[in-house]
Amino acid sequence: MNRQQRTSRYFLQHLLPRDALAPSERSRLDAVLRAGGTDAERRLAVELAEALASRGVYRRGRPGHYGNPATRETYRLCPLAVPREPVAPEASPPATTPSTPPVPVEGGVRFDRLREVLAVLRLQGRQPGILAGVGRLLAALDRWYPGSGHCLYHFETLAQGDTLAGLRSLEPDTLAPGHPYRQALATRGVSRLDPQAAAASGWYPPRAGADARWLLLPLRLPADDADASPWGLLELRLPPALDDDSLDAELGLLGEALSELVHNHRVLSDVVYVDGLTQVFNRSFLDLQLPVEVERARRNDETLAVLVVDLDDFKRINDTFGHEAGDRVLRSLGMLVRDTMRRVDQVFRFGGEEFVVLLPRLDEDSALRAAERLRVAVAEHRVELRGSDSPLGVTVSIGGALYPRDGADPDALFREADAACYRSKRDGKNRVSFAGPPGV
Repeated sequence: MNRQQRTSRYFLQHLLPRDALAPSERSRLDAVLRAGGTDAERRLAVELAEALASRGVYRRGRPGHYGNPATRETYRLCPLAVPREPVAPEASPPATTPSTPPVPVEGGVRFDRLREVLAVLRLQGRQPGILAGVGRLLAALDRWYPGSGHCLYHFETLAQGDTLAGLRSLEPDTLAPGHPYRQALATRGVSRLDPQAAAASGWYPPRAGADARWLLLPLRLPADDADASPWGLLELRLPPALDDDSLDAELGLLGEALSELVHNHRVLSDVVYVDGLTQVFNRSFLDLQLPVEVERARRNDETLAVLVVDLDDFKRINDTFGHEAGDRVLRSLGMLVRDTMRRVDQVFRFGGEEFVVLLPRLDEDSALRAAERLRVAVAEHRVELRGSDSPLGVTVSIGGALYPRDGADPDALFREADAACYRSKRDGKNRVSFAGPPGV
């Protein structure tokens, strides 16, 4: 397969907006991709790009160049020269157009859909983040079952601050005992609910029609362990006329792929974004997350508090008791800060003995109370040291700043909180200081 064929194949597999294609064009696309590695991919890539340009989805540029206004990307495709048709011998029978072969099925899953899911997993293995892969897998449902609707409920943090259509956070403990979601989570495989009974229960989603078929698939890690705790629930709403013998197998395949993405995300998060000593987030994740939280606060017209927490006299602890004791103090402090804050707050080890806490949707009074509660909790805490009869008490100095009052961008907001922390140190330690309003 030459370079241009690889480019055309990637364009057909990953860049072409399948939802903008006609059903017949999608069928041809699947057939050509199944054949693979031929000049037909180049020819079809140009043909579909021309078709989309004629409908206004793409914009034509120089010969062989097409622009996608939605993504602001430009694609370069090289058409093949059309070969002259050979003259058939006079005695030869007229050529017949071969019919499109049926899509092979393995284990109840069509090959084209299996290939699509595997392509997402391979592609996601070379890309950071998790939402891109989840979005591709959820988009596959729209193509596989036209006219359907779906929602993926997840019970853990998949991506802080990011959103994706069809993805919602849910806490299973808040569900009533008879809720259909709770019942589905206790089962294995696809659950089918009667539309009339679901509608009468009052839990049927209002966005779904009363005659729609409602299917629920619990998602677990590992995916084949029915006793494992679920991390999510996939809800699918199908039109009543849509019937597919491969539905259960294909949803199972999709569920396993989603679980694989979540598993990889967990492993990556533990390795890349968690501080090994204190088991809170590290500075690398703070650098990513602080701009996200500031942007979310700006978009939702909310406040965001930033606390800088610095352990007092940490050098004296290391010099007196040794670095092993210093590590024990830092580990204990990280756990204490995390347990004292709310579940929606995020705790980071900035470096050395300094921690940072992000507190969304808190005004200054609430943030001051949270900071003071943390200061008191640390002052009352004792750390057991190896070889010492008496536990060690420590204190922290805390500085805070509030978005948007003290800073409209992440750097300015952090600088103000850091300066307030230095002020707490200068004024005697073991205290809380907040950045004042401009001019104060």
